[in-house]
Amino acid sequence: MYFCILILPFLSFISCFFFGRFIGIFGSCMIATLAIMCSAALALFMIYETAILGSTCNFVLISWLNSELLTIN
Repeated sequence: MYFCILILPFLSFISCFFFGRFIGIFGSCMIATLAIMCSAALALFMIYETAILGSTCNFVLISWLNSELLTIN
């Protein structure tokens, strides 16, 4: 869910940039607006979940160092 907050506007840009000619001005506006609104709604839910409820989130994108028993993220 947290990744969607970042990727939805980017996917909106890509779809409007590459397919804007085929879906038209109205379709491009609708896709961009819908993606930004969904991203904003998810961001509000994320703020509610982390700030108000006190939930913690940990993201491990890549491991920085792996050596037998030592793992540094």
